Amino acid sequence: MPKTKATLQQHALSSLLWTSLAIGLLAQWLFIGRPLGISWFIFTLVLLLALAWHGRRAGLPINRRNLLLWTALLFFAAMVFLRANPFLTFLNIIATLVLLAYVAYYFAAGSLSQLSLSGIFYLPLRVTGLSLLNLEPVIGAGLKPLANDQQRSRELAPVLRGGALALPIMILFTALLASADLVFSAYLRRVIGLDFAAISPYMGRGLFIGLVTLFAAGGIGTAVLRGLRQPQDDESWVEQMTRHLPLRLSLGPVESGTILALVSGLFLCFVLLQVTYLFGGEANISREGFTYAEYARRGFLELVLVASLSLALILLLNWLTRRESKRQIKWFNGMSSLLISLVLLILVTAFWRMHLYEQAYGYTELRLIVLVFQFWLAILLLWFVATLWRAPERFALGFLIAAFGFLATLNLVNPDAFIVRHNLQRYRVTGKLDMAYLTGLSPDAVPALVAAWPDIKEDDQLVSPHYCYEEACQMTMREMLAENLSGRYEMMHERPNWLSARSFHLSRYRASQALSYLCEPQRTSDPKIGCGTS
Repeated sequence: MPKTKATLQQHALSSLLWTSLAIGLLAQWLFIGRPLGISWFIFTLVLLLALAWHGRRAGLPINRRNLLLWTALLFFAAMVFLRANPFLTFLNIIATLVLLAYVAYYFAAGSLSQLSLSGIFYLPLRVTGLSLLNLEPVIGAGLKPLANDQQRSRELAPVLRGGALALPIMILFTALLASADLVFSAYLRRVIGLDFAAISPYMGRGLFIGLVTLFAAGGIGTAVLRGLRQPQDDESWVEQMTRHLPLRLSLGPVESGTILALVSGLFLCFVLLQVTYLFGGEANISREGFTYAEYARRGFLELVLVASLSLALILLLNWLTRRESKRQIKWFNGMSSLLISLVLLILVTAFWRMHLYEQAYGYTELRLIVLVFQFWLAILLLWFVATLWRAPERFALGFLIAAFGFLATLNLVNPDAFIVRHNLQRYRVTGKLDMAYLTGLSPDAVPALVAAWPDIKEDDQLVSPHYCYEEACQMTMREMLAENLSGRYEMMHERPNWLSARSFHLSRYRASQALSYLCEPQRTSDPKIGCGTS
């Protein structure tokens, strides 16, 4: 006899609360008091396995059309283990959490291709709200076996659910009140025989376990329940509002065309000026009273901002403009395509300015991020033109791919190592190097810094006073690099907690291996830099 949806739901959710509790305990063991490493990838993988298992219990196969989401999710989770750059790690964690929301929402129902532009930003918040709402059936199904009969179940379940939800709140408030008032803390010790000062760390762990448990239960429960219900009309109120609002606040084709024409004229004047001056050589600039360096080595950030705002402007006009005939549609699309073409030329200008700036001063993290952003923004602009004429509803998918493609490119480039390698190449030609900046980079840069030692070990020029603190300004390039590598070597040997199975990090391991090769006499015959633990 085939199972009903109610039976499948009860079967899938019956053990979900306890699975989620196990995930919470695992998260406490992986993360509390330990640096991030392979632990983030393990945690993400366990969440996906739990989702697949409970989906299978509900008779829900994984939606194969959205397997690319799973691949992207595991990629960014793995990059937390592979890259140590703090900003990149932060972006990878955010990308993982956002993709977890997408995976839960599209686990067994719907397709990513249906996602609207507003839905890209709103969907993670929507999944969070649905997860909170779906905690009730998850907790109810998990606590149901504790009741002896159906009537008692109905009476006891709400109390138990309320108690389970109130427990982390009670623990938090009790710990804070006990910490705030010595008399209250002493009274609690007398009543329940506990020293809150001693057990407060365990309360924090309990609160963390509870939050992760609720997060896992709500998220997996949302994926299962949405898959069982197979909603037909799945538009959120935000998406409905963005679809209906232009009916009240729309612009006519003449107004939009005027805006596009005026902005295009401004951009055309700017591009022609760049052809004359930026690409025309130093002689043209000198006549205007500027040096070529002053003219070329500034403005790339402003130009990237102009390109980004231009895309936002066209999207806004595309959303608000009424087009009631094929002629009006072609006119708007043509003007938008013209403006996009000029924006692409402005991006070429920004790229060239960045190239000149890099030649003069070398790479930094911000300059590299802007360079990669320019590349993906250009791809997104081309995708917009293609979808504008063929399939406007496909733009949102391209936007999402471009956003994650930008982050994936940064991960694959490995910014800190890239910066050291390319700035070292420039040093070999010009003799200029911002050593103070390079030595402040993350462990991702250490193998490249170690590789730079043969080039730097004889360099006695002082560190540039523009990029160093007071004491370091009296140091030579060789002394600064030697002190930095020696300090990293000592720190890694004094604090080896990153070597544990839970916190193992590939980038830190590679840095340790490179430092050991340079600092330990038995590894090489090259003169040492004075490393050692004190």
